[in-house]
Amino acid sequence: MFESLMESSKKSIDEAQFKGKTKFYALVSGGKDSITACHVAMKFVKLEGIIMVDTTIAIKETHDHVKKIAQQFQLPLIILKPKTSYAQWVMKYGFPHPSQHRFAFINLKWKPIYEWLKTQDNDVALISGIRKKESKRRMKTQTGRTTQDKSCKKMFFVSPLFDWKTEEVWAYLNDNNLEVSPCYKALHLSGDCLCGAYAQTGEAELIKTFYPEVAKQIAELEKCCKNKFNKWGNHSSMQGSLNQQKMENFMCADCEISKPNKEGLQEEEDDKVVITNA
Repeated sequence: MFESLMESSKKSIDEAQFKGKTKFYALVSGGKDSITACHVAMKFVKLEGIIMVDTTIAIKETHDHVKKIAQQFQLPLIILKPKTSYAQWVMKYGFPHPSQHRFAFINLKWKPIYEWLKTQDNDVALISGIRKKESKRRMKTQTGRTTQDKSCKKMFFVSPLFDWKTEEVWAYLNDNNLEVSPCYKALHLSGDCLCGAYAQTGEAELIKTFYPEVAKQIAELEKCCKNKFNKWGNHSSMQGSLNQQKMENFMCADCEISKPNKEGLQEEEDDKVVITNA
């Protein structure tokens, strides 16, 4: 089943090597795609380590799981953090909504990677779990098996899962006994970034149900935020979710968080690094 997929994945690695990349690091968020991409890449090239970006608004279980993956794969773990935390960002600019997502993303994920890459040579490639047919929104950001960020020559991404479908990723995980983070199982999100910019209906209630401590943290930010964008997410506030008492008052993750769009693609949120020049 995986023979043709492996050939496709190898093309991505070969393309990166042809472009002079000799050191490969895997960006792992704890979701199915980033874990699979890391594991697949290891079949074709030596990985120098795993990179995890601590966005300062993540589920602790997710960080713990990425650390577990690094140990399981016997790879060094590099943890990067933004200079401006999520809380500081919200206090200054308000909660990010879709139109502000790019700016929040740059601060929370892009800049930490950029600062780290400045200390590296030009031969570094970053293994990403982005796929060609992952979701309608991400399809707009993915340009090929390898992509170099126009704003940073050292920001070079490799996508071993470029041609993979969702069911093929799950089959690979099961076949290789690989576990996604507990948060991904509960929320259908990797949990490495809960900025809320693309939050779906019911997502706040799900966070409140499975991770009440995080919901309270965000709700406190809502109380303190003086910006006009003082509510988390697009469809409801986190403070409002704390008043929710019954699970049946909102849809489950399978029904709402990952509902198919008109093209039949899954609107999945693995919160992997997205190419910023798209």
